[in-house]
Amino acid sequence: MVGLFVILIFATLGFLLYWFWVYHQQAPEEEASPTSSTPSTSEIAGKFIRGQVPSGWTVVEYQNGAGTEMLTTGPTYTGLTGLEIKNPDGKIVFKLAAVHGIGGGGGCASYFKFADDSPSYYNAVLAANREIDLPDPAVVDLRTIPYQEINLFDIRGRRIGAKIYWDTDPDETYFEAACGLQERFFDFGAPQFTITDPPLTPGTSGLYQFTILDSATAEELDQLDTILNSLTTK
Repeated sequence: MVGLFVILIFATLGFLLYWFWVYHQQAPEEEASPTSSTPSTSEIAGKFIRGQVPSGWTVVEYQNGAGTEMLTTGPTYTGLTGLEIKNPDGKIVFKLAAVHGIGGGGGCASYFKFADDSPSYYNAVLAANREIDLPDPAVVDLRTIPYQEINLFDIRGRRIGAKIYWDTDPDETYFEAACGLQERFFDFGAPQFTITDPPLTPGTSGLYQFTILDSATAEELDQLDTILNSLTTK
């Protein structure tokens, strides 16, 4: 009798173990939690540039003197003279405008200091200011401020908020941020535009003023970084 009871106990335990194993083998798997999807992008290919933009964004090229108010009248301009990057609402978040014949004062009112700053560059800025009797520039300390890296047509830049700082000498290991009149202008090796002003020999320039929308959201600025880093010349 005792033996039969023991057998029943083992049989019951065996059945329970079998049921437990079958249940977990056949139980439906839990659905994977949804993952955030990367915004879709599309290729753009204009006459002068190509790149990628998130869905809804557009890039508009201007040529032959259009898209800028920074060219002196008289010469004839050919090539890329303006570029606009617009968000899905049609607002211009970033703009390039060709520049020629627009002057300005020298020196730097502010000096932008990153952690990898160049002491020799700072001394050169001081000397340039003193040469034209300007006070020493106010040092803007950016050494501990987070930034986003940007590479636009081989110009090395760093974005903090809605402001882009660019390196005047990308071949150096230092980051020598442009200041003064240079601060607002990129000087590209490409793209460039041609200036024809008879009887002078036609010349080329890669000088463009850049502006960025102050009211752009953090998400828009992140998307702008992606666009700028994707742009190449044709």
